[in-house]
Amino acid sequence: MKKVLLLTVFAMATAVTYAGGYRVSLQGQKALAMGHTGVAVINSSELVFFNPAGLVDLEDKLNISAGVSGVFSNIAYQNSETGVNARSDSPMGTPLYLYASYKATDWLAFGLGVYTPFGSEVKYEDNWAGSHLVNNIELQAIYIQPTVSVKLNDMISVGGGPIYATGSVNFNRNLNRTLTDLDGNRTNVTIDASGISSWGWVASAMFNPTEKLRIGATYRSEIILEADDGDAIFANVPNSPLTPFKNTNITAAMPMPAEMTVGMSFAFNDDWLFAFDFNRSFWDAYESLDIYFEDPNIPDSKNARNYKNSSVYRFGLQYHAT
Repeated sequence: MKKVLLLTVFAMATAVTYAGGYRVSLQGQKALAMGHTGVAVINSSELVFFNPAGLVDLEDKLNISAGVSGVFSNIAYQNSETGVNARSDSPMGTPLYLYASYKATDWLAFGLGVYTPFGSEVKYEDNWAGSHLVNNIELQAIYIQPTVSVKLNDMISVGGGPIYATGSVNFNRNLNRTLTDLDGNRTNVTIDASGISSWGWVASAMFNPTEKLRIGATYRSEIILEADDGDAIFANVPNSPLTPFKNTNITAAMPMPAEMTVGMSFAFNDDWLFAFDFNRSFWDAYESLDIYFEDPNIPDSKNARNYKNSSVYRFGLQYHAT
């Protein structure tokens, strides 16, 4: 049972950091000011993320957007049976983005984006009440996305491109509530995997039936980050046949779920613009966290996650003050 518990919170701790799992919806400051709407809004090179098809509709030939946000996560823990509770003291997270677009002709534009749509970091004090579940965990994923935008006619444009994703995860916890070495130091394990990478893609479309109304849609594919040579590092393990834990390599996979966004924007006049986005995240890809140990003495572990798909409705209003 101890060996199985080693893995149960490898992903669970990240799941509670944000309401949308470990998804971080901070991909544009202009969009964020409008409730993170943007799939049908032509405003800047943030369209590289929100809807690449719209890049060809930007007025300027060159557009560059960059931003960073400060995220403070405060996680509360309470044992429902004993009432023991604690709060995390996590450092500030800094999701960021950088987008650039270039309008080559009236019907062709190119873009490049670097952004962090997934990630979380949680840290608790040493030997806290739930240290047998998690001490600290850090998950990071960076997307690099080149895109192309093509105007098919006066009303329809399409866009998309490949996505290169790279990420890492570091996780530490005590093996159980009491196990220590001869000096009284708690036995713990750190699972570390870095330099993980994989590929995905994005496709989008923009439809302008009238001068005031725009309709947009974007689909971003699922990306599976697979760690084929991660490390499991055990510390303060007592010398006993009952505790055959030793450092070894692991193989594991973490899904970055696909998501689809559709929406519309309507310009009431030259100053006022209303936007609506519907976002669907396909979290059902996260059925189980399976970790395989290279050491045959440590059994492989399969931990059911059974995440469900989620939907978000977003509304935004924009006013041109000058």
